[in-house]
Amino acid sequence: MIIDKNKLYEVYSISDDSFTVGKFIYRDDSIYVFKAFDELGREAGIYTFKKDMVRSFLSDTEYLKKMEVCIRYWEDKNIQKVAMDGIDGEISVENILDYITSSKVIATIMTYSDEDIYTGFVSREGNSFVNIECIDMSNAGIFAQKEIEIENICFIEFNSVENDVLLYAYNQLNN
Repeated sequence: MIIDKNKLYEVYSISDDSFTVGKFIYRDDSIYVFKAFDELGREAGIYTFKKDMVRSFLSDTEYLKKMEVCIRYWEDKNIQKVAMDGIDGEISVENILDYITSSKVIATIMTYSDEDIYTGFVSREGNSFVNIECIDMSNAGIFAQKEIEIENICFIEFNSVENDVLLYAYNQLNN
């Protein structure tokens, strides 16, 4: 399938029947990276999927036509924009994790092994593992630590509005 970076897609993962709306930023033999939009057309975050986690892409649907209008609505509004600024070198899962770690932002990670989703602060443990200090969405406090094998990561959400708001709440309540 030919993927146009300027086109909007419905991206279906293998994990459920729901989809994410996004525009592709980057792809290679192992990953897809795209800017995701919420249901109102606002920029939601940067999503990275391992290719084997994506079941299909749809374009030119009635829903996407409506979403394009919604996205245009926000273009001249003063709302947060998401970007991938600050990633050094080639785009890869490892470089994205390095960026997340050095930026001290909150990220969301899903793994192949348990398909659980972990949201929190990421730190690197050598070349094979990351640690994530998981944040409780209900009170913005750290409730657990999880060690994750990098090879087992199948999805990363970063620079997202939702996680930025959670970071703000964490900083306000814990500093």
